[in-house]
Amino acid sequence: MGGPPPYTYGTYPPYAVYPPMAYPQPYPQPYVYAYPPMQYQEPQGIGVASLVCGIIGMCIFWIPIVNFVSIILGIIALALGGVAMSKHQRNGVAGVVLGVLSIVLSIVMWLLYSSLVYM
Repeated sequence: MGGPPPYTYGTYPPYAVYPPMAYPQPYPQPYVYAYPPMQYQEPQGIGVASLVCGIIGMCIFWIPIVNFVSIILGIIALALGGVAMSKHQRNGVAGVVLGVLSIVLSIVMWLLYSSLVYM
């Protein structure tokens, strides 16, 4: 009658019943990254601004009165693209090309419109 009570479902035996651990568990293997960590990339803001000005200039060069704005945007794209190319940014070349195309096509359309008006 003076012994420990019998174990019931959901209760744990005293500590002396558990076997001691013989060896410590090994540490888990370190995680190996599939890709190298990302490198810091310099901002591409000037190249992107040049590209955006060139794209907008290319979209509006055919509108008769707005093609003067296209010439201005082409000059801005050309200048920003030159600065971006000097800083080795990706979008500098595309901005320069779109700026030159915007200027040339705007002048061609301006000459075409003026020749049609004065005929």
